[in-house]
Amino acid sequence: MNTVDESLNHLIEAVRNSKEFQDYQIVKAKVEKYPEKKRSLDKYRTRMYKIQNNHGETDLYHHIDEIERESERFRQDALIDEFLTAELALCRMVQQINYAYPPQIETDMKRMAEEETHP
Repeated sequence: MNTVDESLNHLIEAVRNSKEFQDYQIVKAKVEKYPEKKRSLDKYRTRMYKIQNNHGETDLYHHIDEIERESERFRQDALIDEFLTAELALCRMVQQINYAYPPQIETDMKRMAEEETHP
């Protein structure tokens, strides 16, 4: 095994042992005991994902307002609020890892992606 693979394995282990990941796993197991809540939550999270990744949406503000109202309703449920809070903490940790990717290692992929979107 090379140094990169070893380092990657250490990073994965560190993430799995982190408080953020452990908290997320615990609350995820709690939510899974309530199938109706889980279905509603999954539907909400799917909509959030689609809105966040649909950059060409013309009525984005309407969708964001709709999601914010739905989020307020969801967060009144203590278990759902706990889940969304734990998920956000885990996502922020993963984002931090992604942002730490050294720019010196970048390949031509970024340039090629930019050329594809701005020919």
